[in-house]
Formats: sequence, structure tokens, C-alpha cells
Amino acid sequence: MIQWTPAASTVKGNPMLLSLLSFHRALILAAIIFCLGYGSWEIMRGSFLFGSLFVGFGLGFAVYLARLRQFLGYLEG
Repeated sequence: MIQWTPAASTVKGNPMLLSLLSFHRALILAAIIFCLGYGSWEIMRGSFLFGSLFVGFGLGFAVYLARLRQFLGYLEG
């Protein structure tokens, strides 16, 4: 059985993985923009609970994007 170990994987050694990571970052960025924009729009319309839920999702995605390599288990360097 083949087992994937995060410590043995590097982004530098696999250009396809780098483009997949870039695509994933772009999707997360789109989700951040959508969630923050839609949440702000809902808050302005008067739906504070639903709007704050989406703003929270947007902030959560932002934290995920900032720590993406750590979440995926890649070593820096």
C-alpha cells in the first residue's frame, strides 16, 4: 500500500501540484470575496444574523488561506 507522507512532499518538486495549489488559492479568494460581500449586503438589508454568519465564513476562509500550506502539511523551504 502506498502511503502519502506530508514531510516527504514538496511543492518545488512538482509543478503540477504548484498549479493545483494556485488554483485552490484562487477559489478560496473568490469564496472570501463572496462571503464578505454577501454578508455585508445581508447586514445592510437588516438580516444581522445571516449576514454575520457569512462574514464569519469569510474570515474563516481568510485564516485558512493564510495558513494553507500548514493545513495541507507542506514544509517551508
